[in-house]
This record gives sequence, C-alpha cells and structure tokens, in this order.
Amino acid sequence: MRAVGIIAEFDPFHDGHAYLIKEAKRITGANHAVVVMSGDFVERGEPAVFDKFERAYAAVKGGADAVFEIPTAYATSGAKIYSEAGIRLLAATGVVDSICFGSECGDIEKLKRLAGLLDNETAEFKECLQGFLKSGDSYPKAREKALRESGADEEDIKMMREPNNILGIHYISAIGSCKCDLAAYTVKRVGAGYHEEKNPERAGFDSATGIRNKIFNQKLTNYGECPIHIDDFSQILFSQLLDLNPEGAVKYADVTENLARAVLKHREESLTVSELTAKVKSKNNLYTQISRALLHIILRMPESLRGKPGNIRVPYLRLLAFRNESSRLLREVSDNAEAVLVTKPADASCRNDELFQLDVKAASVYNGAVLAKYGIHRDEDMKRSPVILLDHV
Repeated sequence: MRAVGIIAEFDPFHDGHAYLIKEAKRITGANHAVVVMSGDFVERGEPAVFDKFERAYAAVKGGADAVFEIPTAYATSGAKIYSEAGIRLLAATGVVDSICFGSECGDIEKLKRLAGLLDNETAEFKECLQGFLKSGDSYPKAREKALRESGADEEDIKMMREPNNILGIHYISAIGSCKCDLAAYTVKRVGAGYHEEKNPERAGFDSATGIRNKIFNQKLTNYGECPIHIDDFSQILFSQLLDLNPEGAVKYADVTENLARAVLKHREESLTVSELTAKVKSKNNLYTQISRALLHIILRMPESLRGKPGNIRVPYLRLLAFRNESSRLLREVSDNAEAVLVTKPADASCRNDELFQLDVKAASVYNGAVLAKYGIHRDEDMKRSPVILLDHV
C-alpha cells in the first residue's frame, strides 16, 4: 500500500483540488491520498469560509481517502511553521511515503534547487537581506533584492513571487530539516492564479480566492450553506481590545508592540475587522501580518503555544473525515502512527494538551459565529466524530 500526502486548506474545496488529488495519485502511483488540512481558521488569518467538517467531507467526496486536522496554532501561522507542521503530521501517520503539491512552475527540480539556495544562505545573501530589511523593505521584497544582489537569475526571482511555488519550497525545506523520508512531487497549477478572480487567458479552474469572493458578493451557494467571514468576529475582537494595553497584547502570536499600538488607537471606533485591518495597514504592517495578529487576539492564542520552526510538536492526528472503503488505511495509521490517533475527542488521551484545547476553543468561536449569523446550532467540537463517506455515495 502506498499513500501520498497533501497539505491543504481547501477553502473551499473545488474542482482544482479534486484535480490535484487525482494527479497526485497518478504521478506517485499511490493507492491512497492522505490530506492534512487547516481547521476552522486558515493561514491568511481569517476563518475558513465553511467549517472543517464540511470541507473535509467535500475532500473525501473529491477523491481524498482520509483528512486530518492541522492544529490551529500552526494552521494560522506563516508559511514556515505551517509547512513544517504539515510535513511532520504527514510523516507522523506512519503510512505516507510522498507528498504532492500544486505550484505555478510545475517543475520539482527547479523548486528543489531554490529550496537548497535558501537553506544554504551565503554570508553575502544574509548581509544583503538584513540591510534591505533595516531600510524598511518587507521580507518578500528584501528577499527578492538580496537574491538579485547575490547573483540569482531573473527566472528564480520570478518563481519566488508565486505563492504556491513559495509554499512548495517550504515543504521541500521542511522535509530536509525534519529528516522525513518523503519524496516530493508537484503538479502544475491550472487556471487562475492564487490571488486572481479568474484569468481569461488561462484555461482551467477558478482560484479559491475568486470562489470565496463570489460566495460573499454573489451569494453563491454551490459550495455550502453557511459561509463565514472575518467580519463576523468584529464584536468579539473589539470587546477584547477594550481590555488590552500594548504590553498585554504582545503575548499573543504575531502581535508586536508597534502593531498593538496602531490597533489600539482604533479600539473605541465602530469598525469591522476588515475596516480595522485597512486602517492599520502600512509599509511596516502588512495585511496578512495584521490579519493573523487580530485573529490570535480573537482566539487568545499565545506566542509560546506554537513553538519555533525546527521544534514543532505533533502530539496527535485528529481525523475529520474518511472514505469507508479506506478503513484498511486507517488501521495502518492506527498501527504505525507516531502520534495519538483521535477519532473520539472526548475520550482522547491528548484532550488536555494545550494545542488540542486551542482547536476546541477555535471551533467553539467559529460555531458561535454560525449561530449568531444563521441561528444554526452546531455540536460541540469535543462531541463530533469523523464524517464517513459510505461506499455507495
């Protein structure tokens, strides 16, 4: 039995994701596709448009065999931590022998070369990078300038501007730094770019960004019934900001003192989370950085919880959904996993782990937004078992 791993958000799950799963199985020769997926909140610092169980079920309907949750502390962090957590989770299953991801370039050897370049930074590169950062450039801009100054060609620099290429490079780096025995493969992204609504010059699939915008702007209901937006958490954010000072705010992940002061200047205004983010956005405070910081205030997630790159804990594997016909795969995971397999959260031996407790709290906050917006009650996260796709469905 061979299993290929996929790290994903599926926010929401769409035809392009089904294509990735199908291609991942084809090019690796795997019998099964194992997905580790962000839960109710995602890397860009916002809620997933639909909850984790709905998206996990869509994934198994779309070809995945089992979907496990990436702990919230990692799923809402930057690419380096998110990628390492995903790789460690896949390795911890004890059954995954390869990873496949989408990329704009579609060339795994080029991505490996770039990963090697960044993993073995020269003294010249480091000096250039620090110089550009001190001059006020954002990290992506400073990295691009440092690469150019260090002799990188324009093709490499162009590849580093593409978000899926960057994630792929982080996955490859994490495989090496974690010493995981996983082969890496990539599938060329087809259709609209990551941030594009739709690209008429590219045949293929809409982007998740474009689909999310249609869901909210055009009331699209093809993907689910109860979409949630970051502004649905405005009241809880501002109620927490009223009790904070800059010194207290910096204990939360991604909150700097400078950012805290900029945010707290507006805490008595009647704003949505989106409006607050737009007001605080600046050359030194980038949109995604602000979004993550505000989300971590909402969730009261301390910086200390997620750990540092190279030292990411993976104490459990929370199963969200699986195909009934893939029960053998789950038996293999149960027998070989290097972490606790969680199918019944209330009975799990890791239920008191602070990472697990944050996942439960995040689900409660998310479900509270669903209740407030739609009047729909969701079961407590501790009482929810994996969703099963039956063989005849």
